[in-house]
Amino acid sequence: MTEFTADPAFEAGSVFAVDWPLCQVRLQDDARFPWLILLPRVEGAVELDDLTVEQRTVLMEEVVRAGEVVRALADAAGRPVD
Repeated sequence: MTEFTADPAFEAGSVFAVDWPLCQVRLQDDARFPWLILLPRVEGAVELDDLTVEQRTVLMEEVVRAGEVVRALADAAGRPVD
């Protein structure tokens, strides 16, 4: 993958957390909710159909992983995730 830079709108409202195999993971700057943003690091990708079948498969696994992280954060904070 090439050098990835998040859109300035994401840079302003979130902080970098980690790079997973496909996505840059960012934590939304909102203390009320544990909210992760997954940004696929694929040049020119805007919609899901801009990703290959293999990339969409990796994305889905990363979405599931992010959900697990969000639930763990909510549990640690003693808050339910609706």
